[in-house]
Amino acid sequence: MMKMAFIGYKGSYDYNKIGGMDAFVRRISNYLSQKEKKIYLLSYGNEEYSTKNINDNIYKYSFMDFNDVLNFIKINDIKHSISIYLKPIDRLKLFFFHIKNKSLIFHTYIAVYNEKIYKRWLLFLESSITYNGKVFCISKRIYKIMKKISSKAEVLLPPVDDSFFNKEKKKHKKKIIGYMGRLDYGKGADLAYNYFLNSKLNRNEFEFCIYSYPLENDEFSKQLRNKLKSQNNITYIETKLFNEPEKLDEFIKKVIDDTDIFFLPYRFMSSTIDAPLVPMELMARNTPFISTELQAIRDINYTANNLLRKEDIMDIDIIDKMIKTNIDIYPYHKAIELQYRTSEISKNLLKSLEKFNE
Repeated sequence: MMKMAFIGYKGSYDYNKIGGMDAFVRRISNYLSQKEKKIYLLSYGNEEYSTKNINDNIYKYSFMDFNDVLNFIKINDIKHSISIYLKPIDRLKLFFFHIKNKSLIFHTYIAVYNEKIYKRWLLFLESSITYNGKVFCISKRIYKIMKKISSKAEVLLPPVDDSFFNKEKKKHKKKIIGYMGRLDYGKGADLAYNYFLNSKLNRNEFEFCIYSYPLENDEFSKQLRNKLKSQNNITYIETKLFNEPEKLDEFIKKVIDDTDIFFLPYRFMSSTIDAPLVPMELMARNTPFISTELQAIRDINYTANNLLRKEDIMDIDIIDKMIKTNIDIYPYHKAIELQYRTSEISKNLLKSLEKFNE
């Protein structure tokens, strides 16, 4: 039976949470476990050692020290490990470890496109050297750079759960405009808040909803959350499904189906994964959205005329017009299923790992 691990410093991913990397690990793990693959979720930097069996084929281990992660991989002969995020000193340890243990293959997953050129290139160059396996790239623009640096580069888009794909779309008497995502500056949560408060659309015909959650220990999130809780013009629904992964996808699908169009005014992508999952999930459920004309959005978008110029993301009149233009234009495209479906992405990952063994 094939064994595979996801490894990362604490907080870099969590099977039980709702973020992009969390969903990536959870969805891939769930699919592969159904195919009788053994999946190990290994984290380090924790205050104490703990273990948990998520199901018969998914095992979660929390270590204190990175050396314990490496020893565990060696003792259990886990052939393939995918690194989500390792601290710099631990990447160096990993480099020397796999030199001595050549049968163990370590891949990495580059999910963030740093806005600072020197930091971006430093990560890309280091990734091509540190790991003896594949350099998986979450977006097309990361891959375009990485393939010039390393022959090991490969695109691996974040997966949308197979159950999301649905061409049907309900229509509601009162149109609901929504924002979904954490209360994050880069995601433009405050821009959505300001637009929803000041939109000139008839509030007898349109309702505004924010489905979100705050970042821990983040002043921006805290202040915006307080504003949302102290007003009555926007419906604020806070996500509280951490530690209940079996309910997460059903909750997200219901939110999408209950909403007619979403407003996702990203400022930049460096605070999130470079192929944002929310627009993919919306397209899978045939729900229109308005977003910012950023390269990462253009690369995954299958709808014309639904992207705002960055200089227009605070222009109420332009946004109102785009909402009315796009609210009945459904974005489903057959290419979405081929590119973003969890089963397809998982199969591509398995093929890549099996080919690496040859």
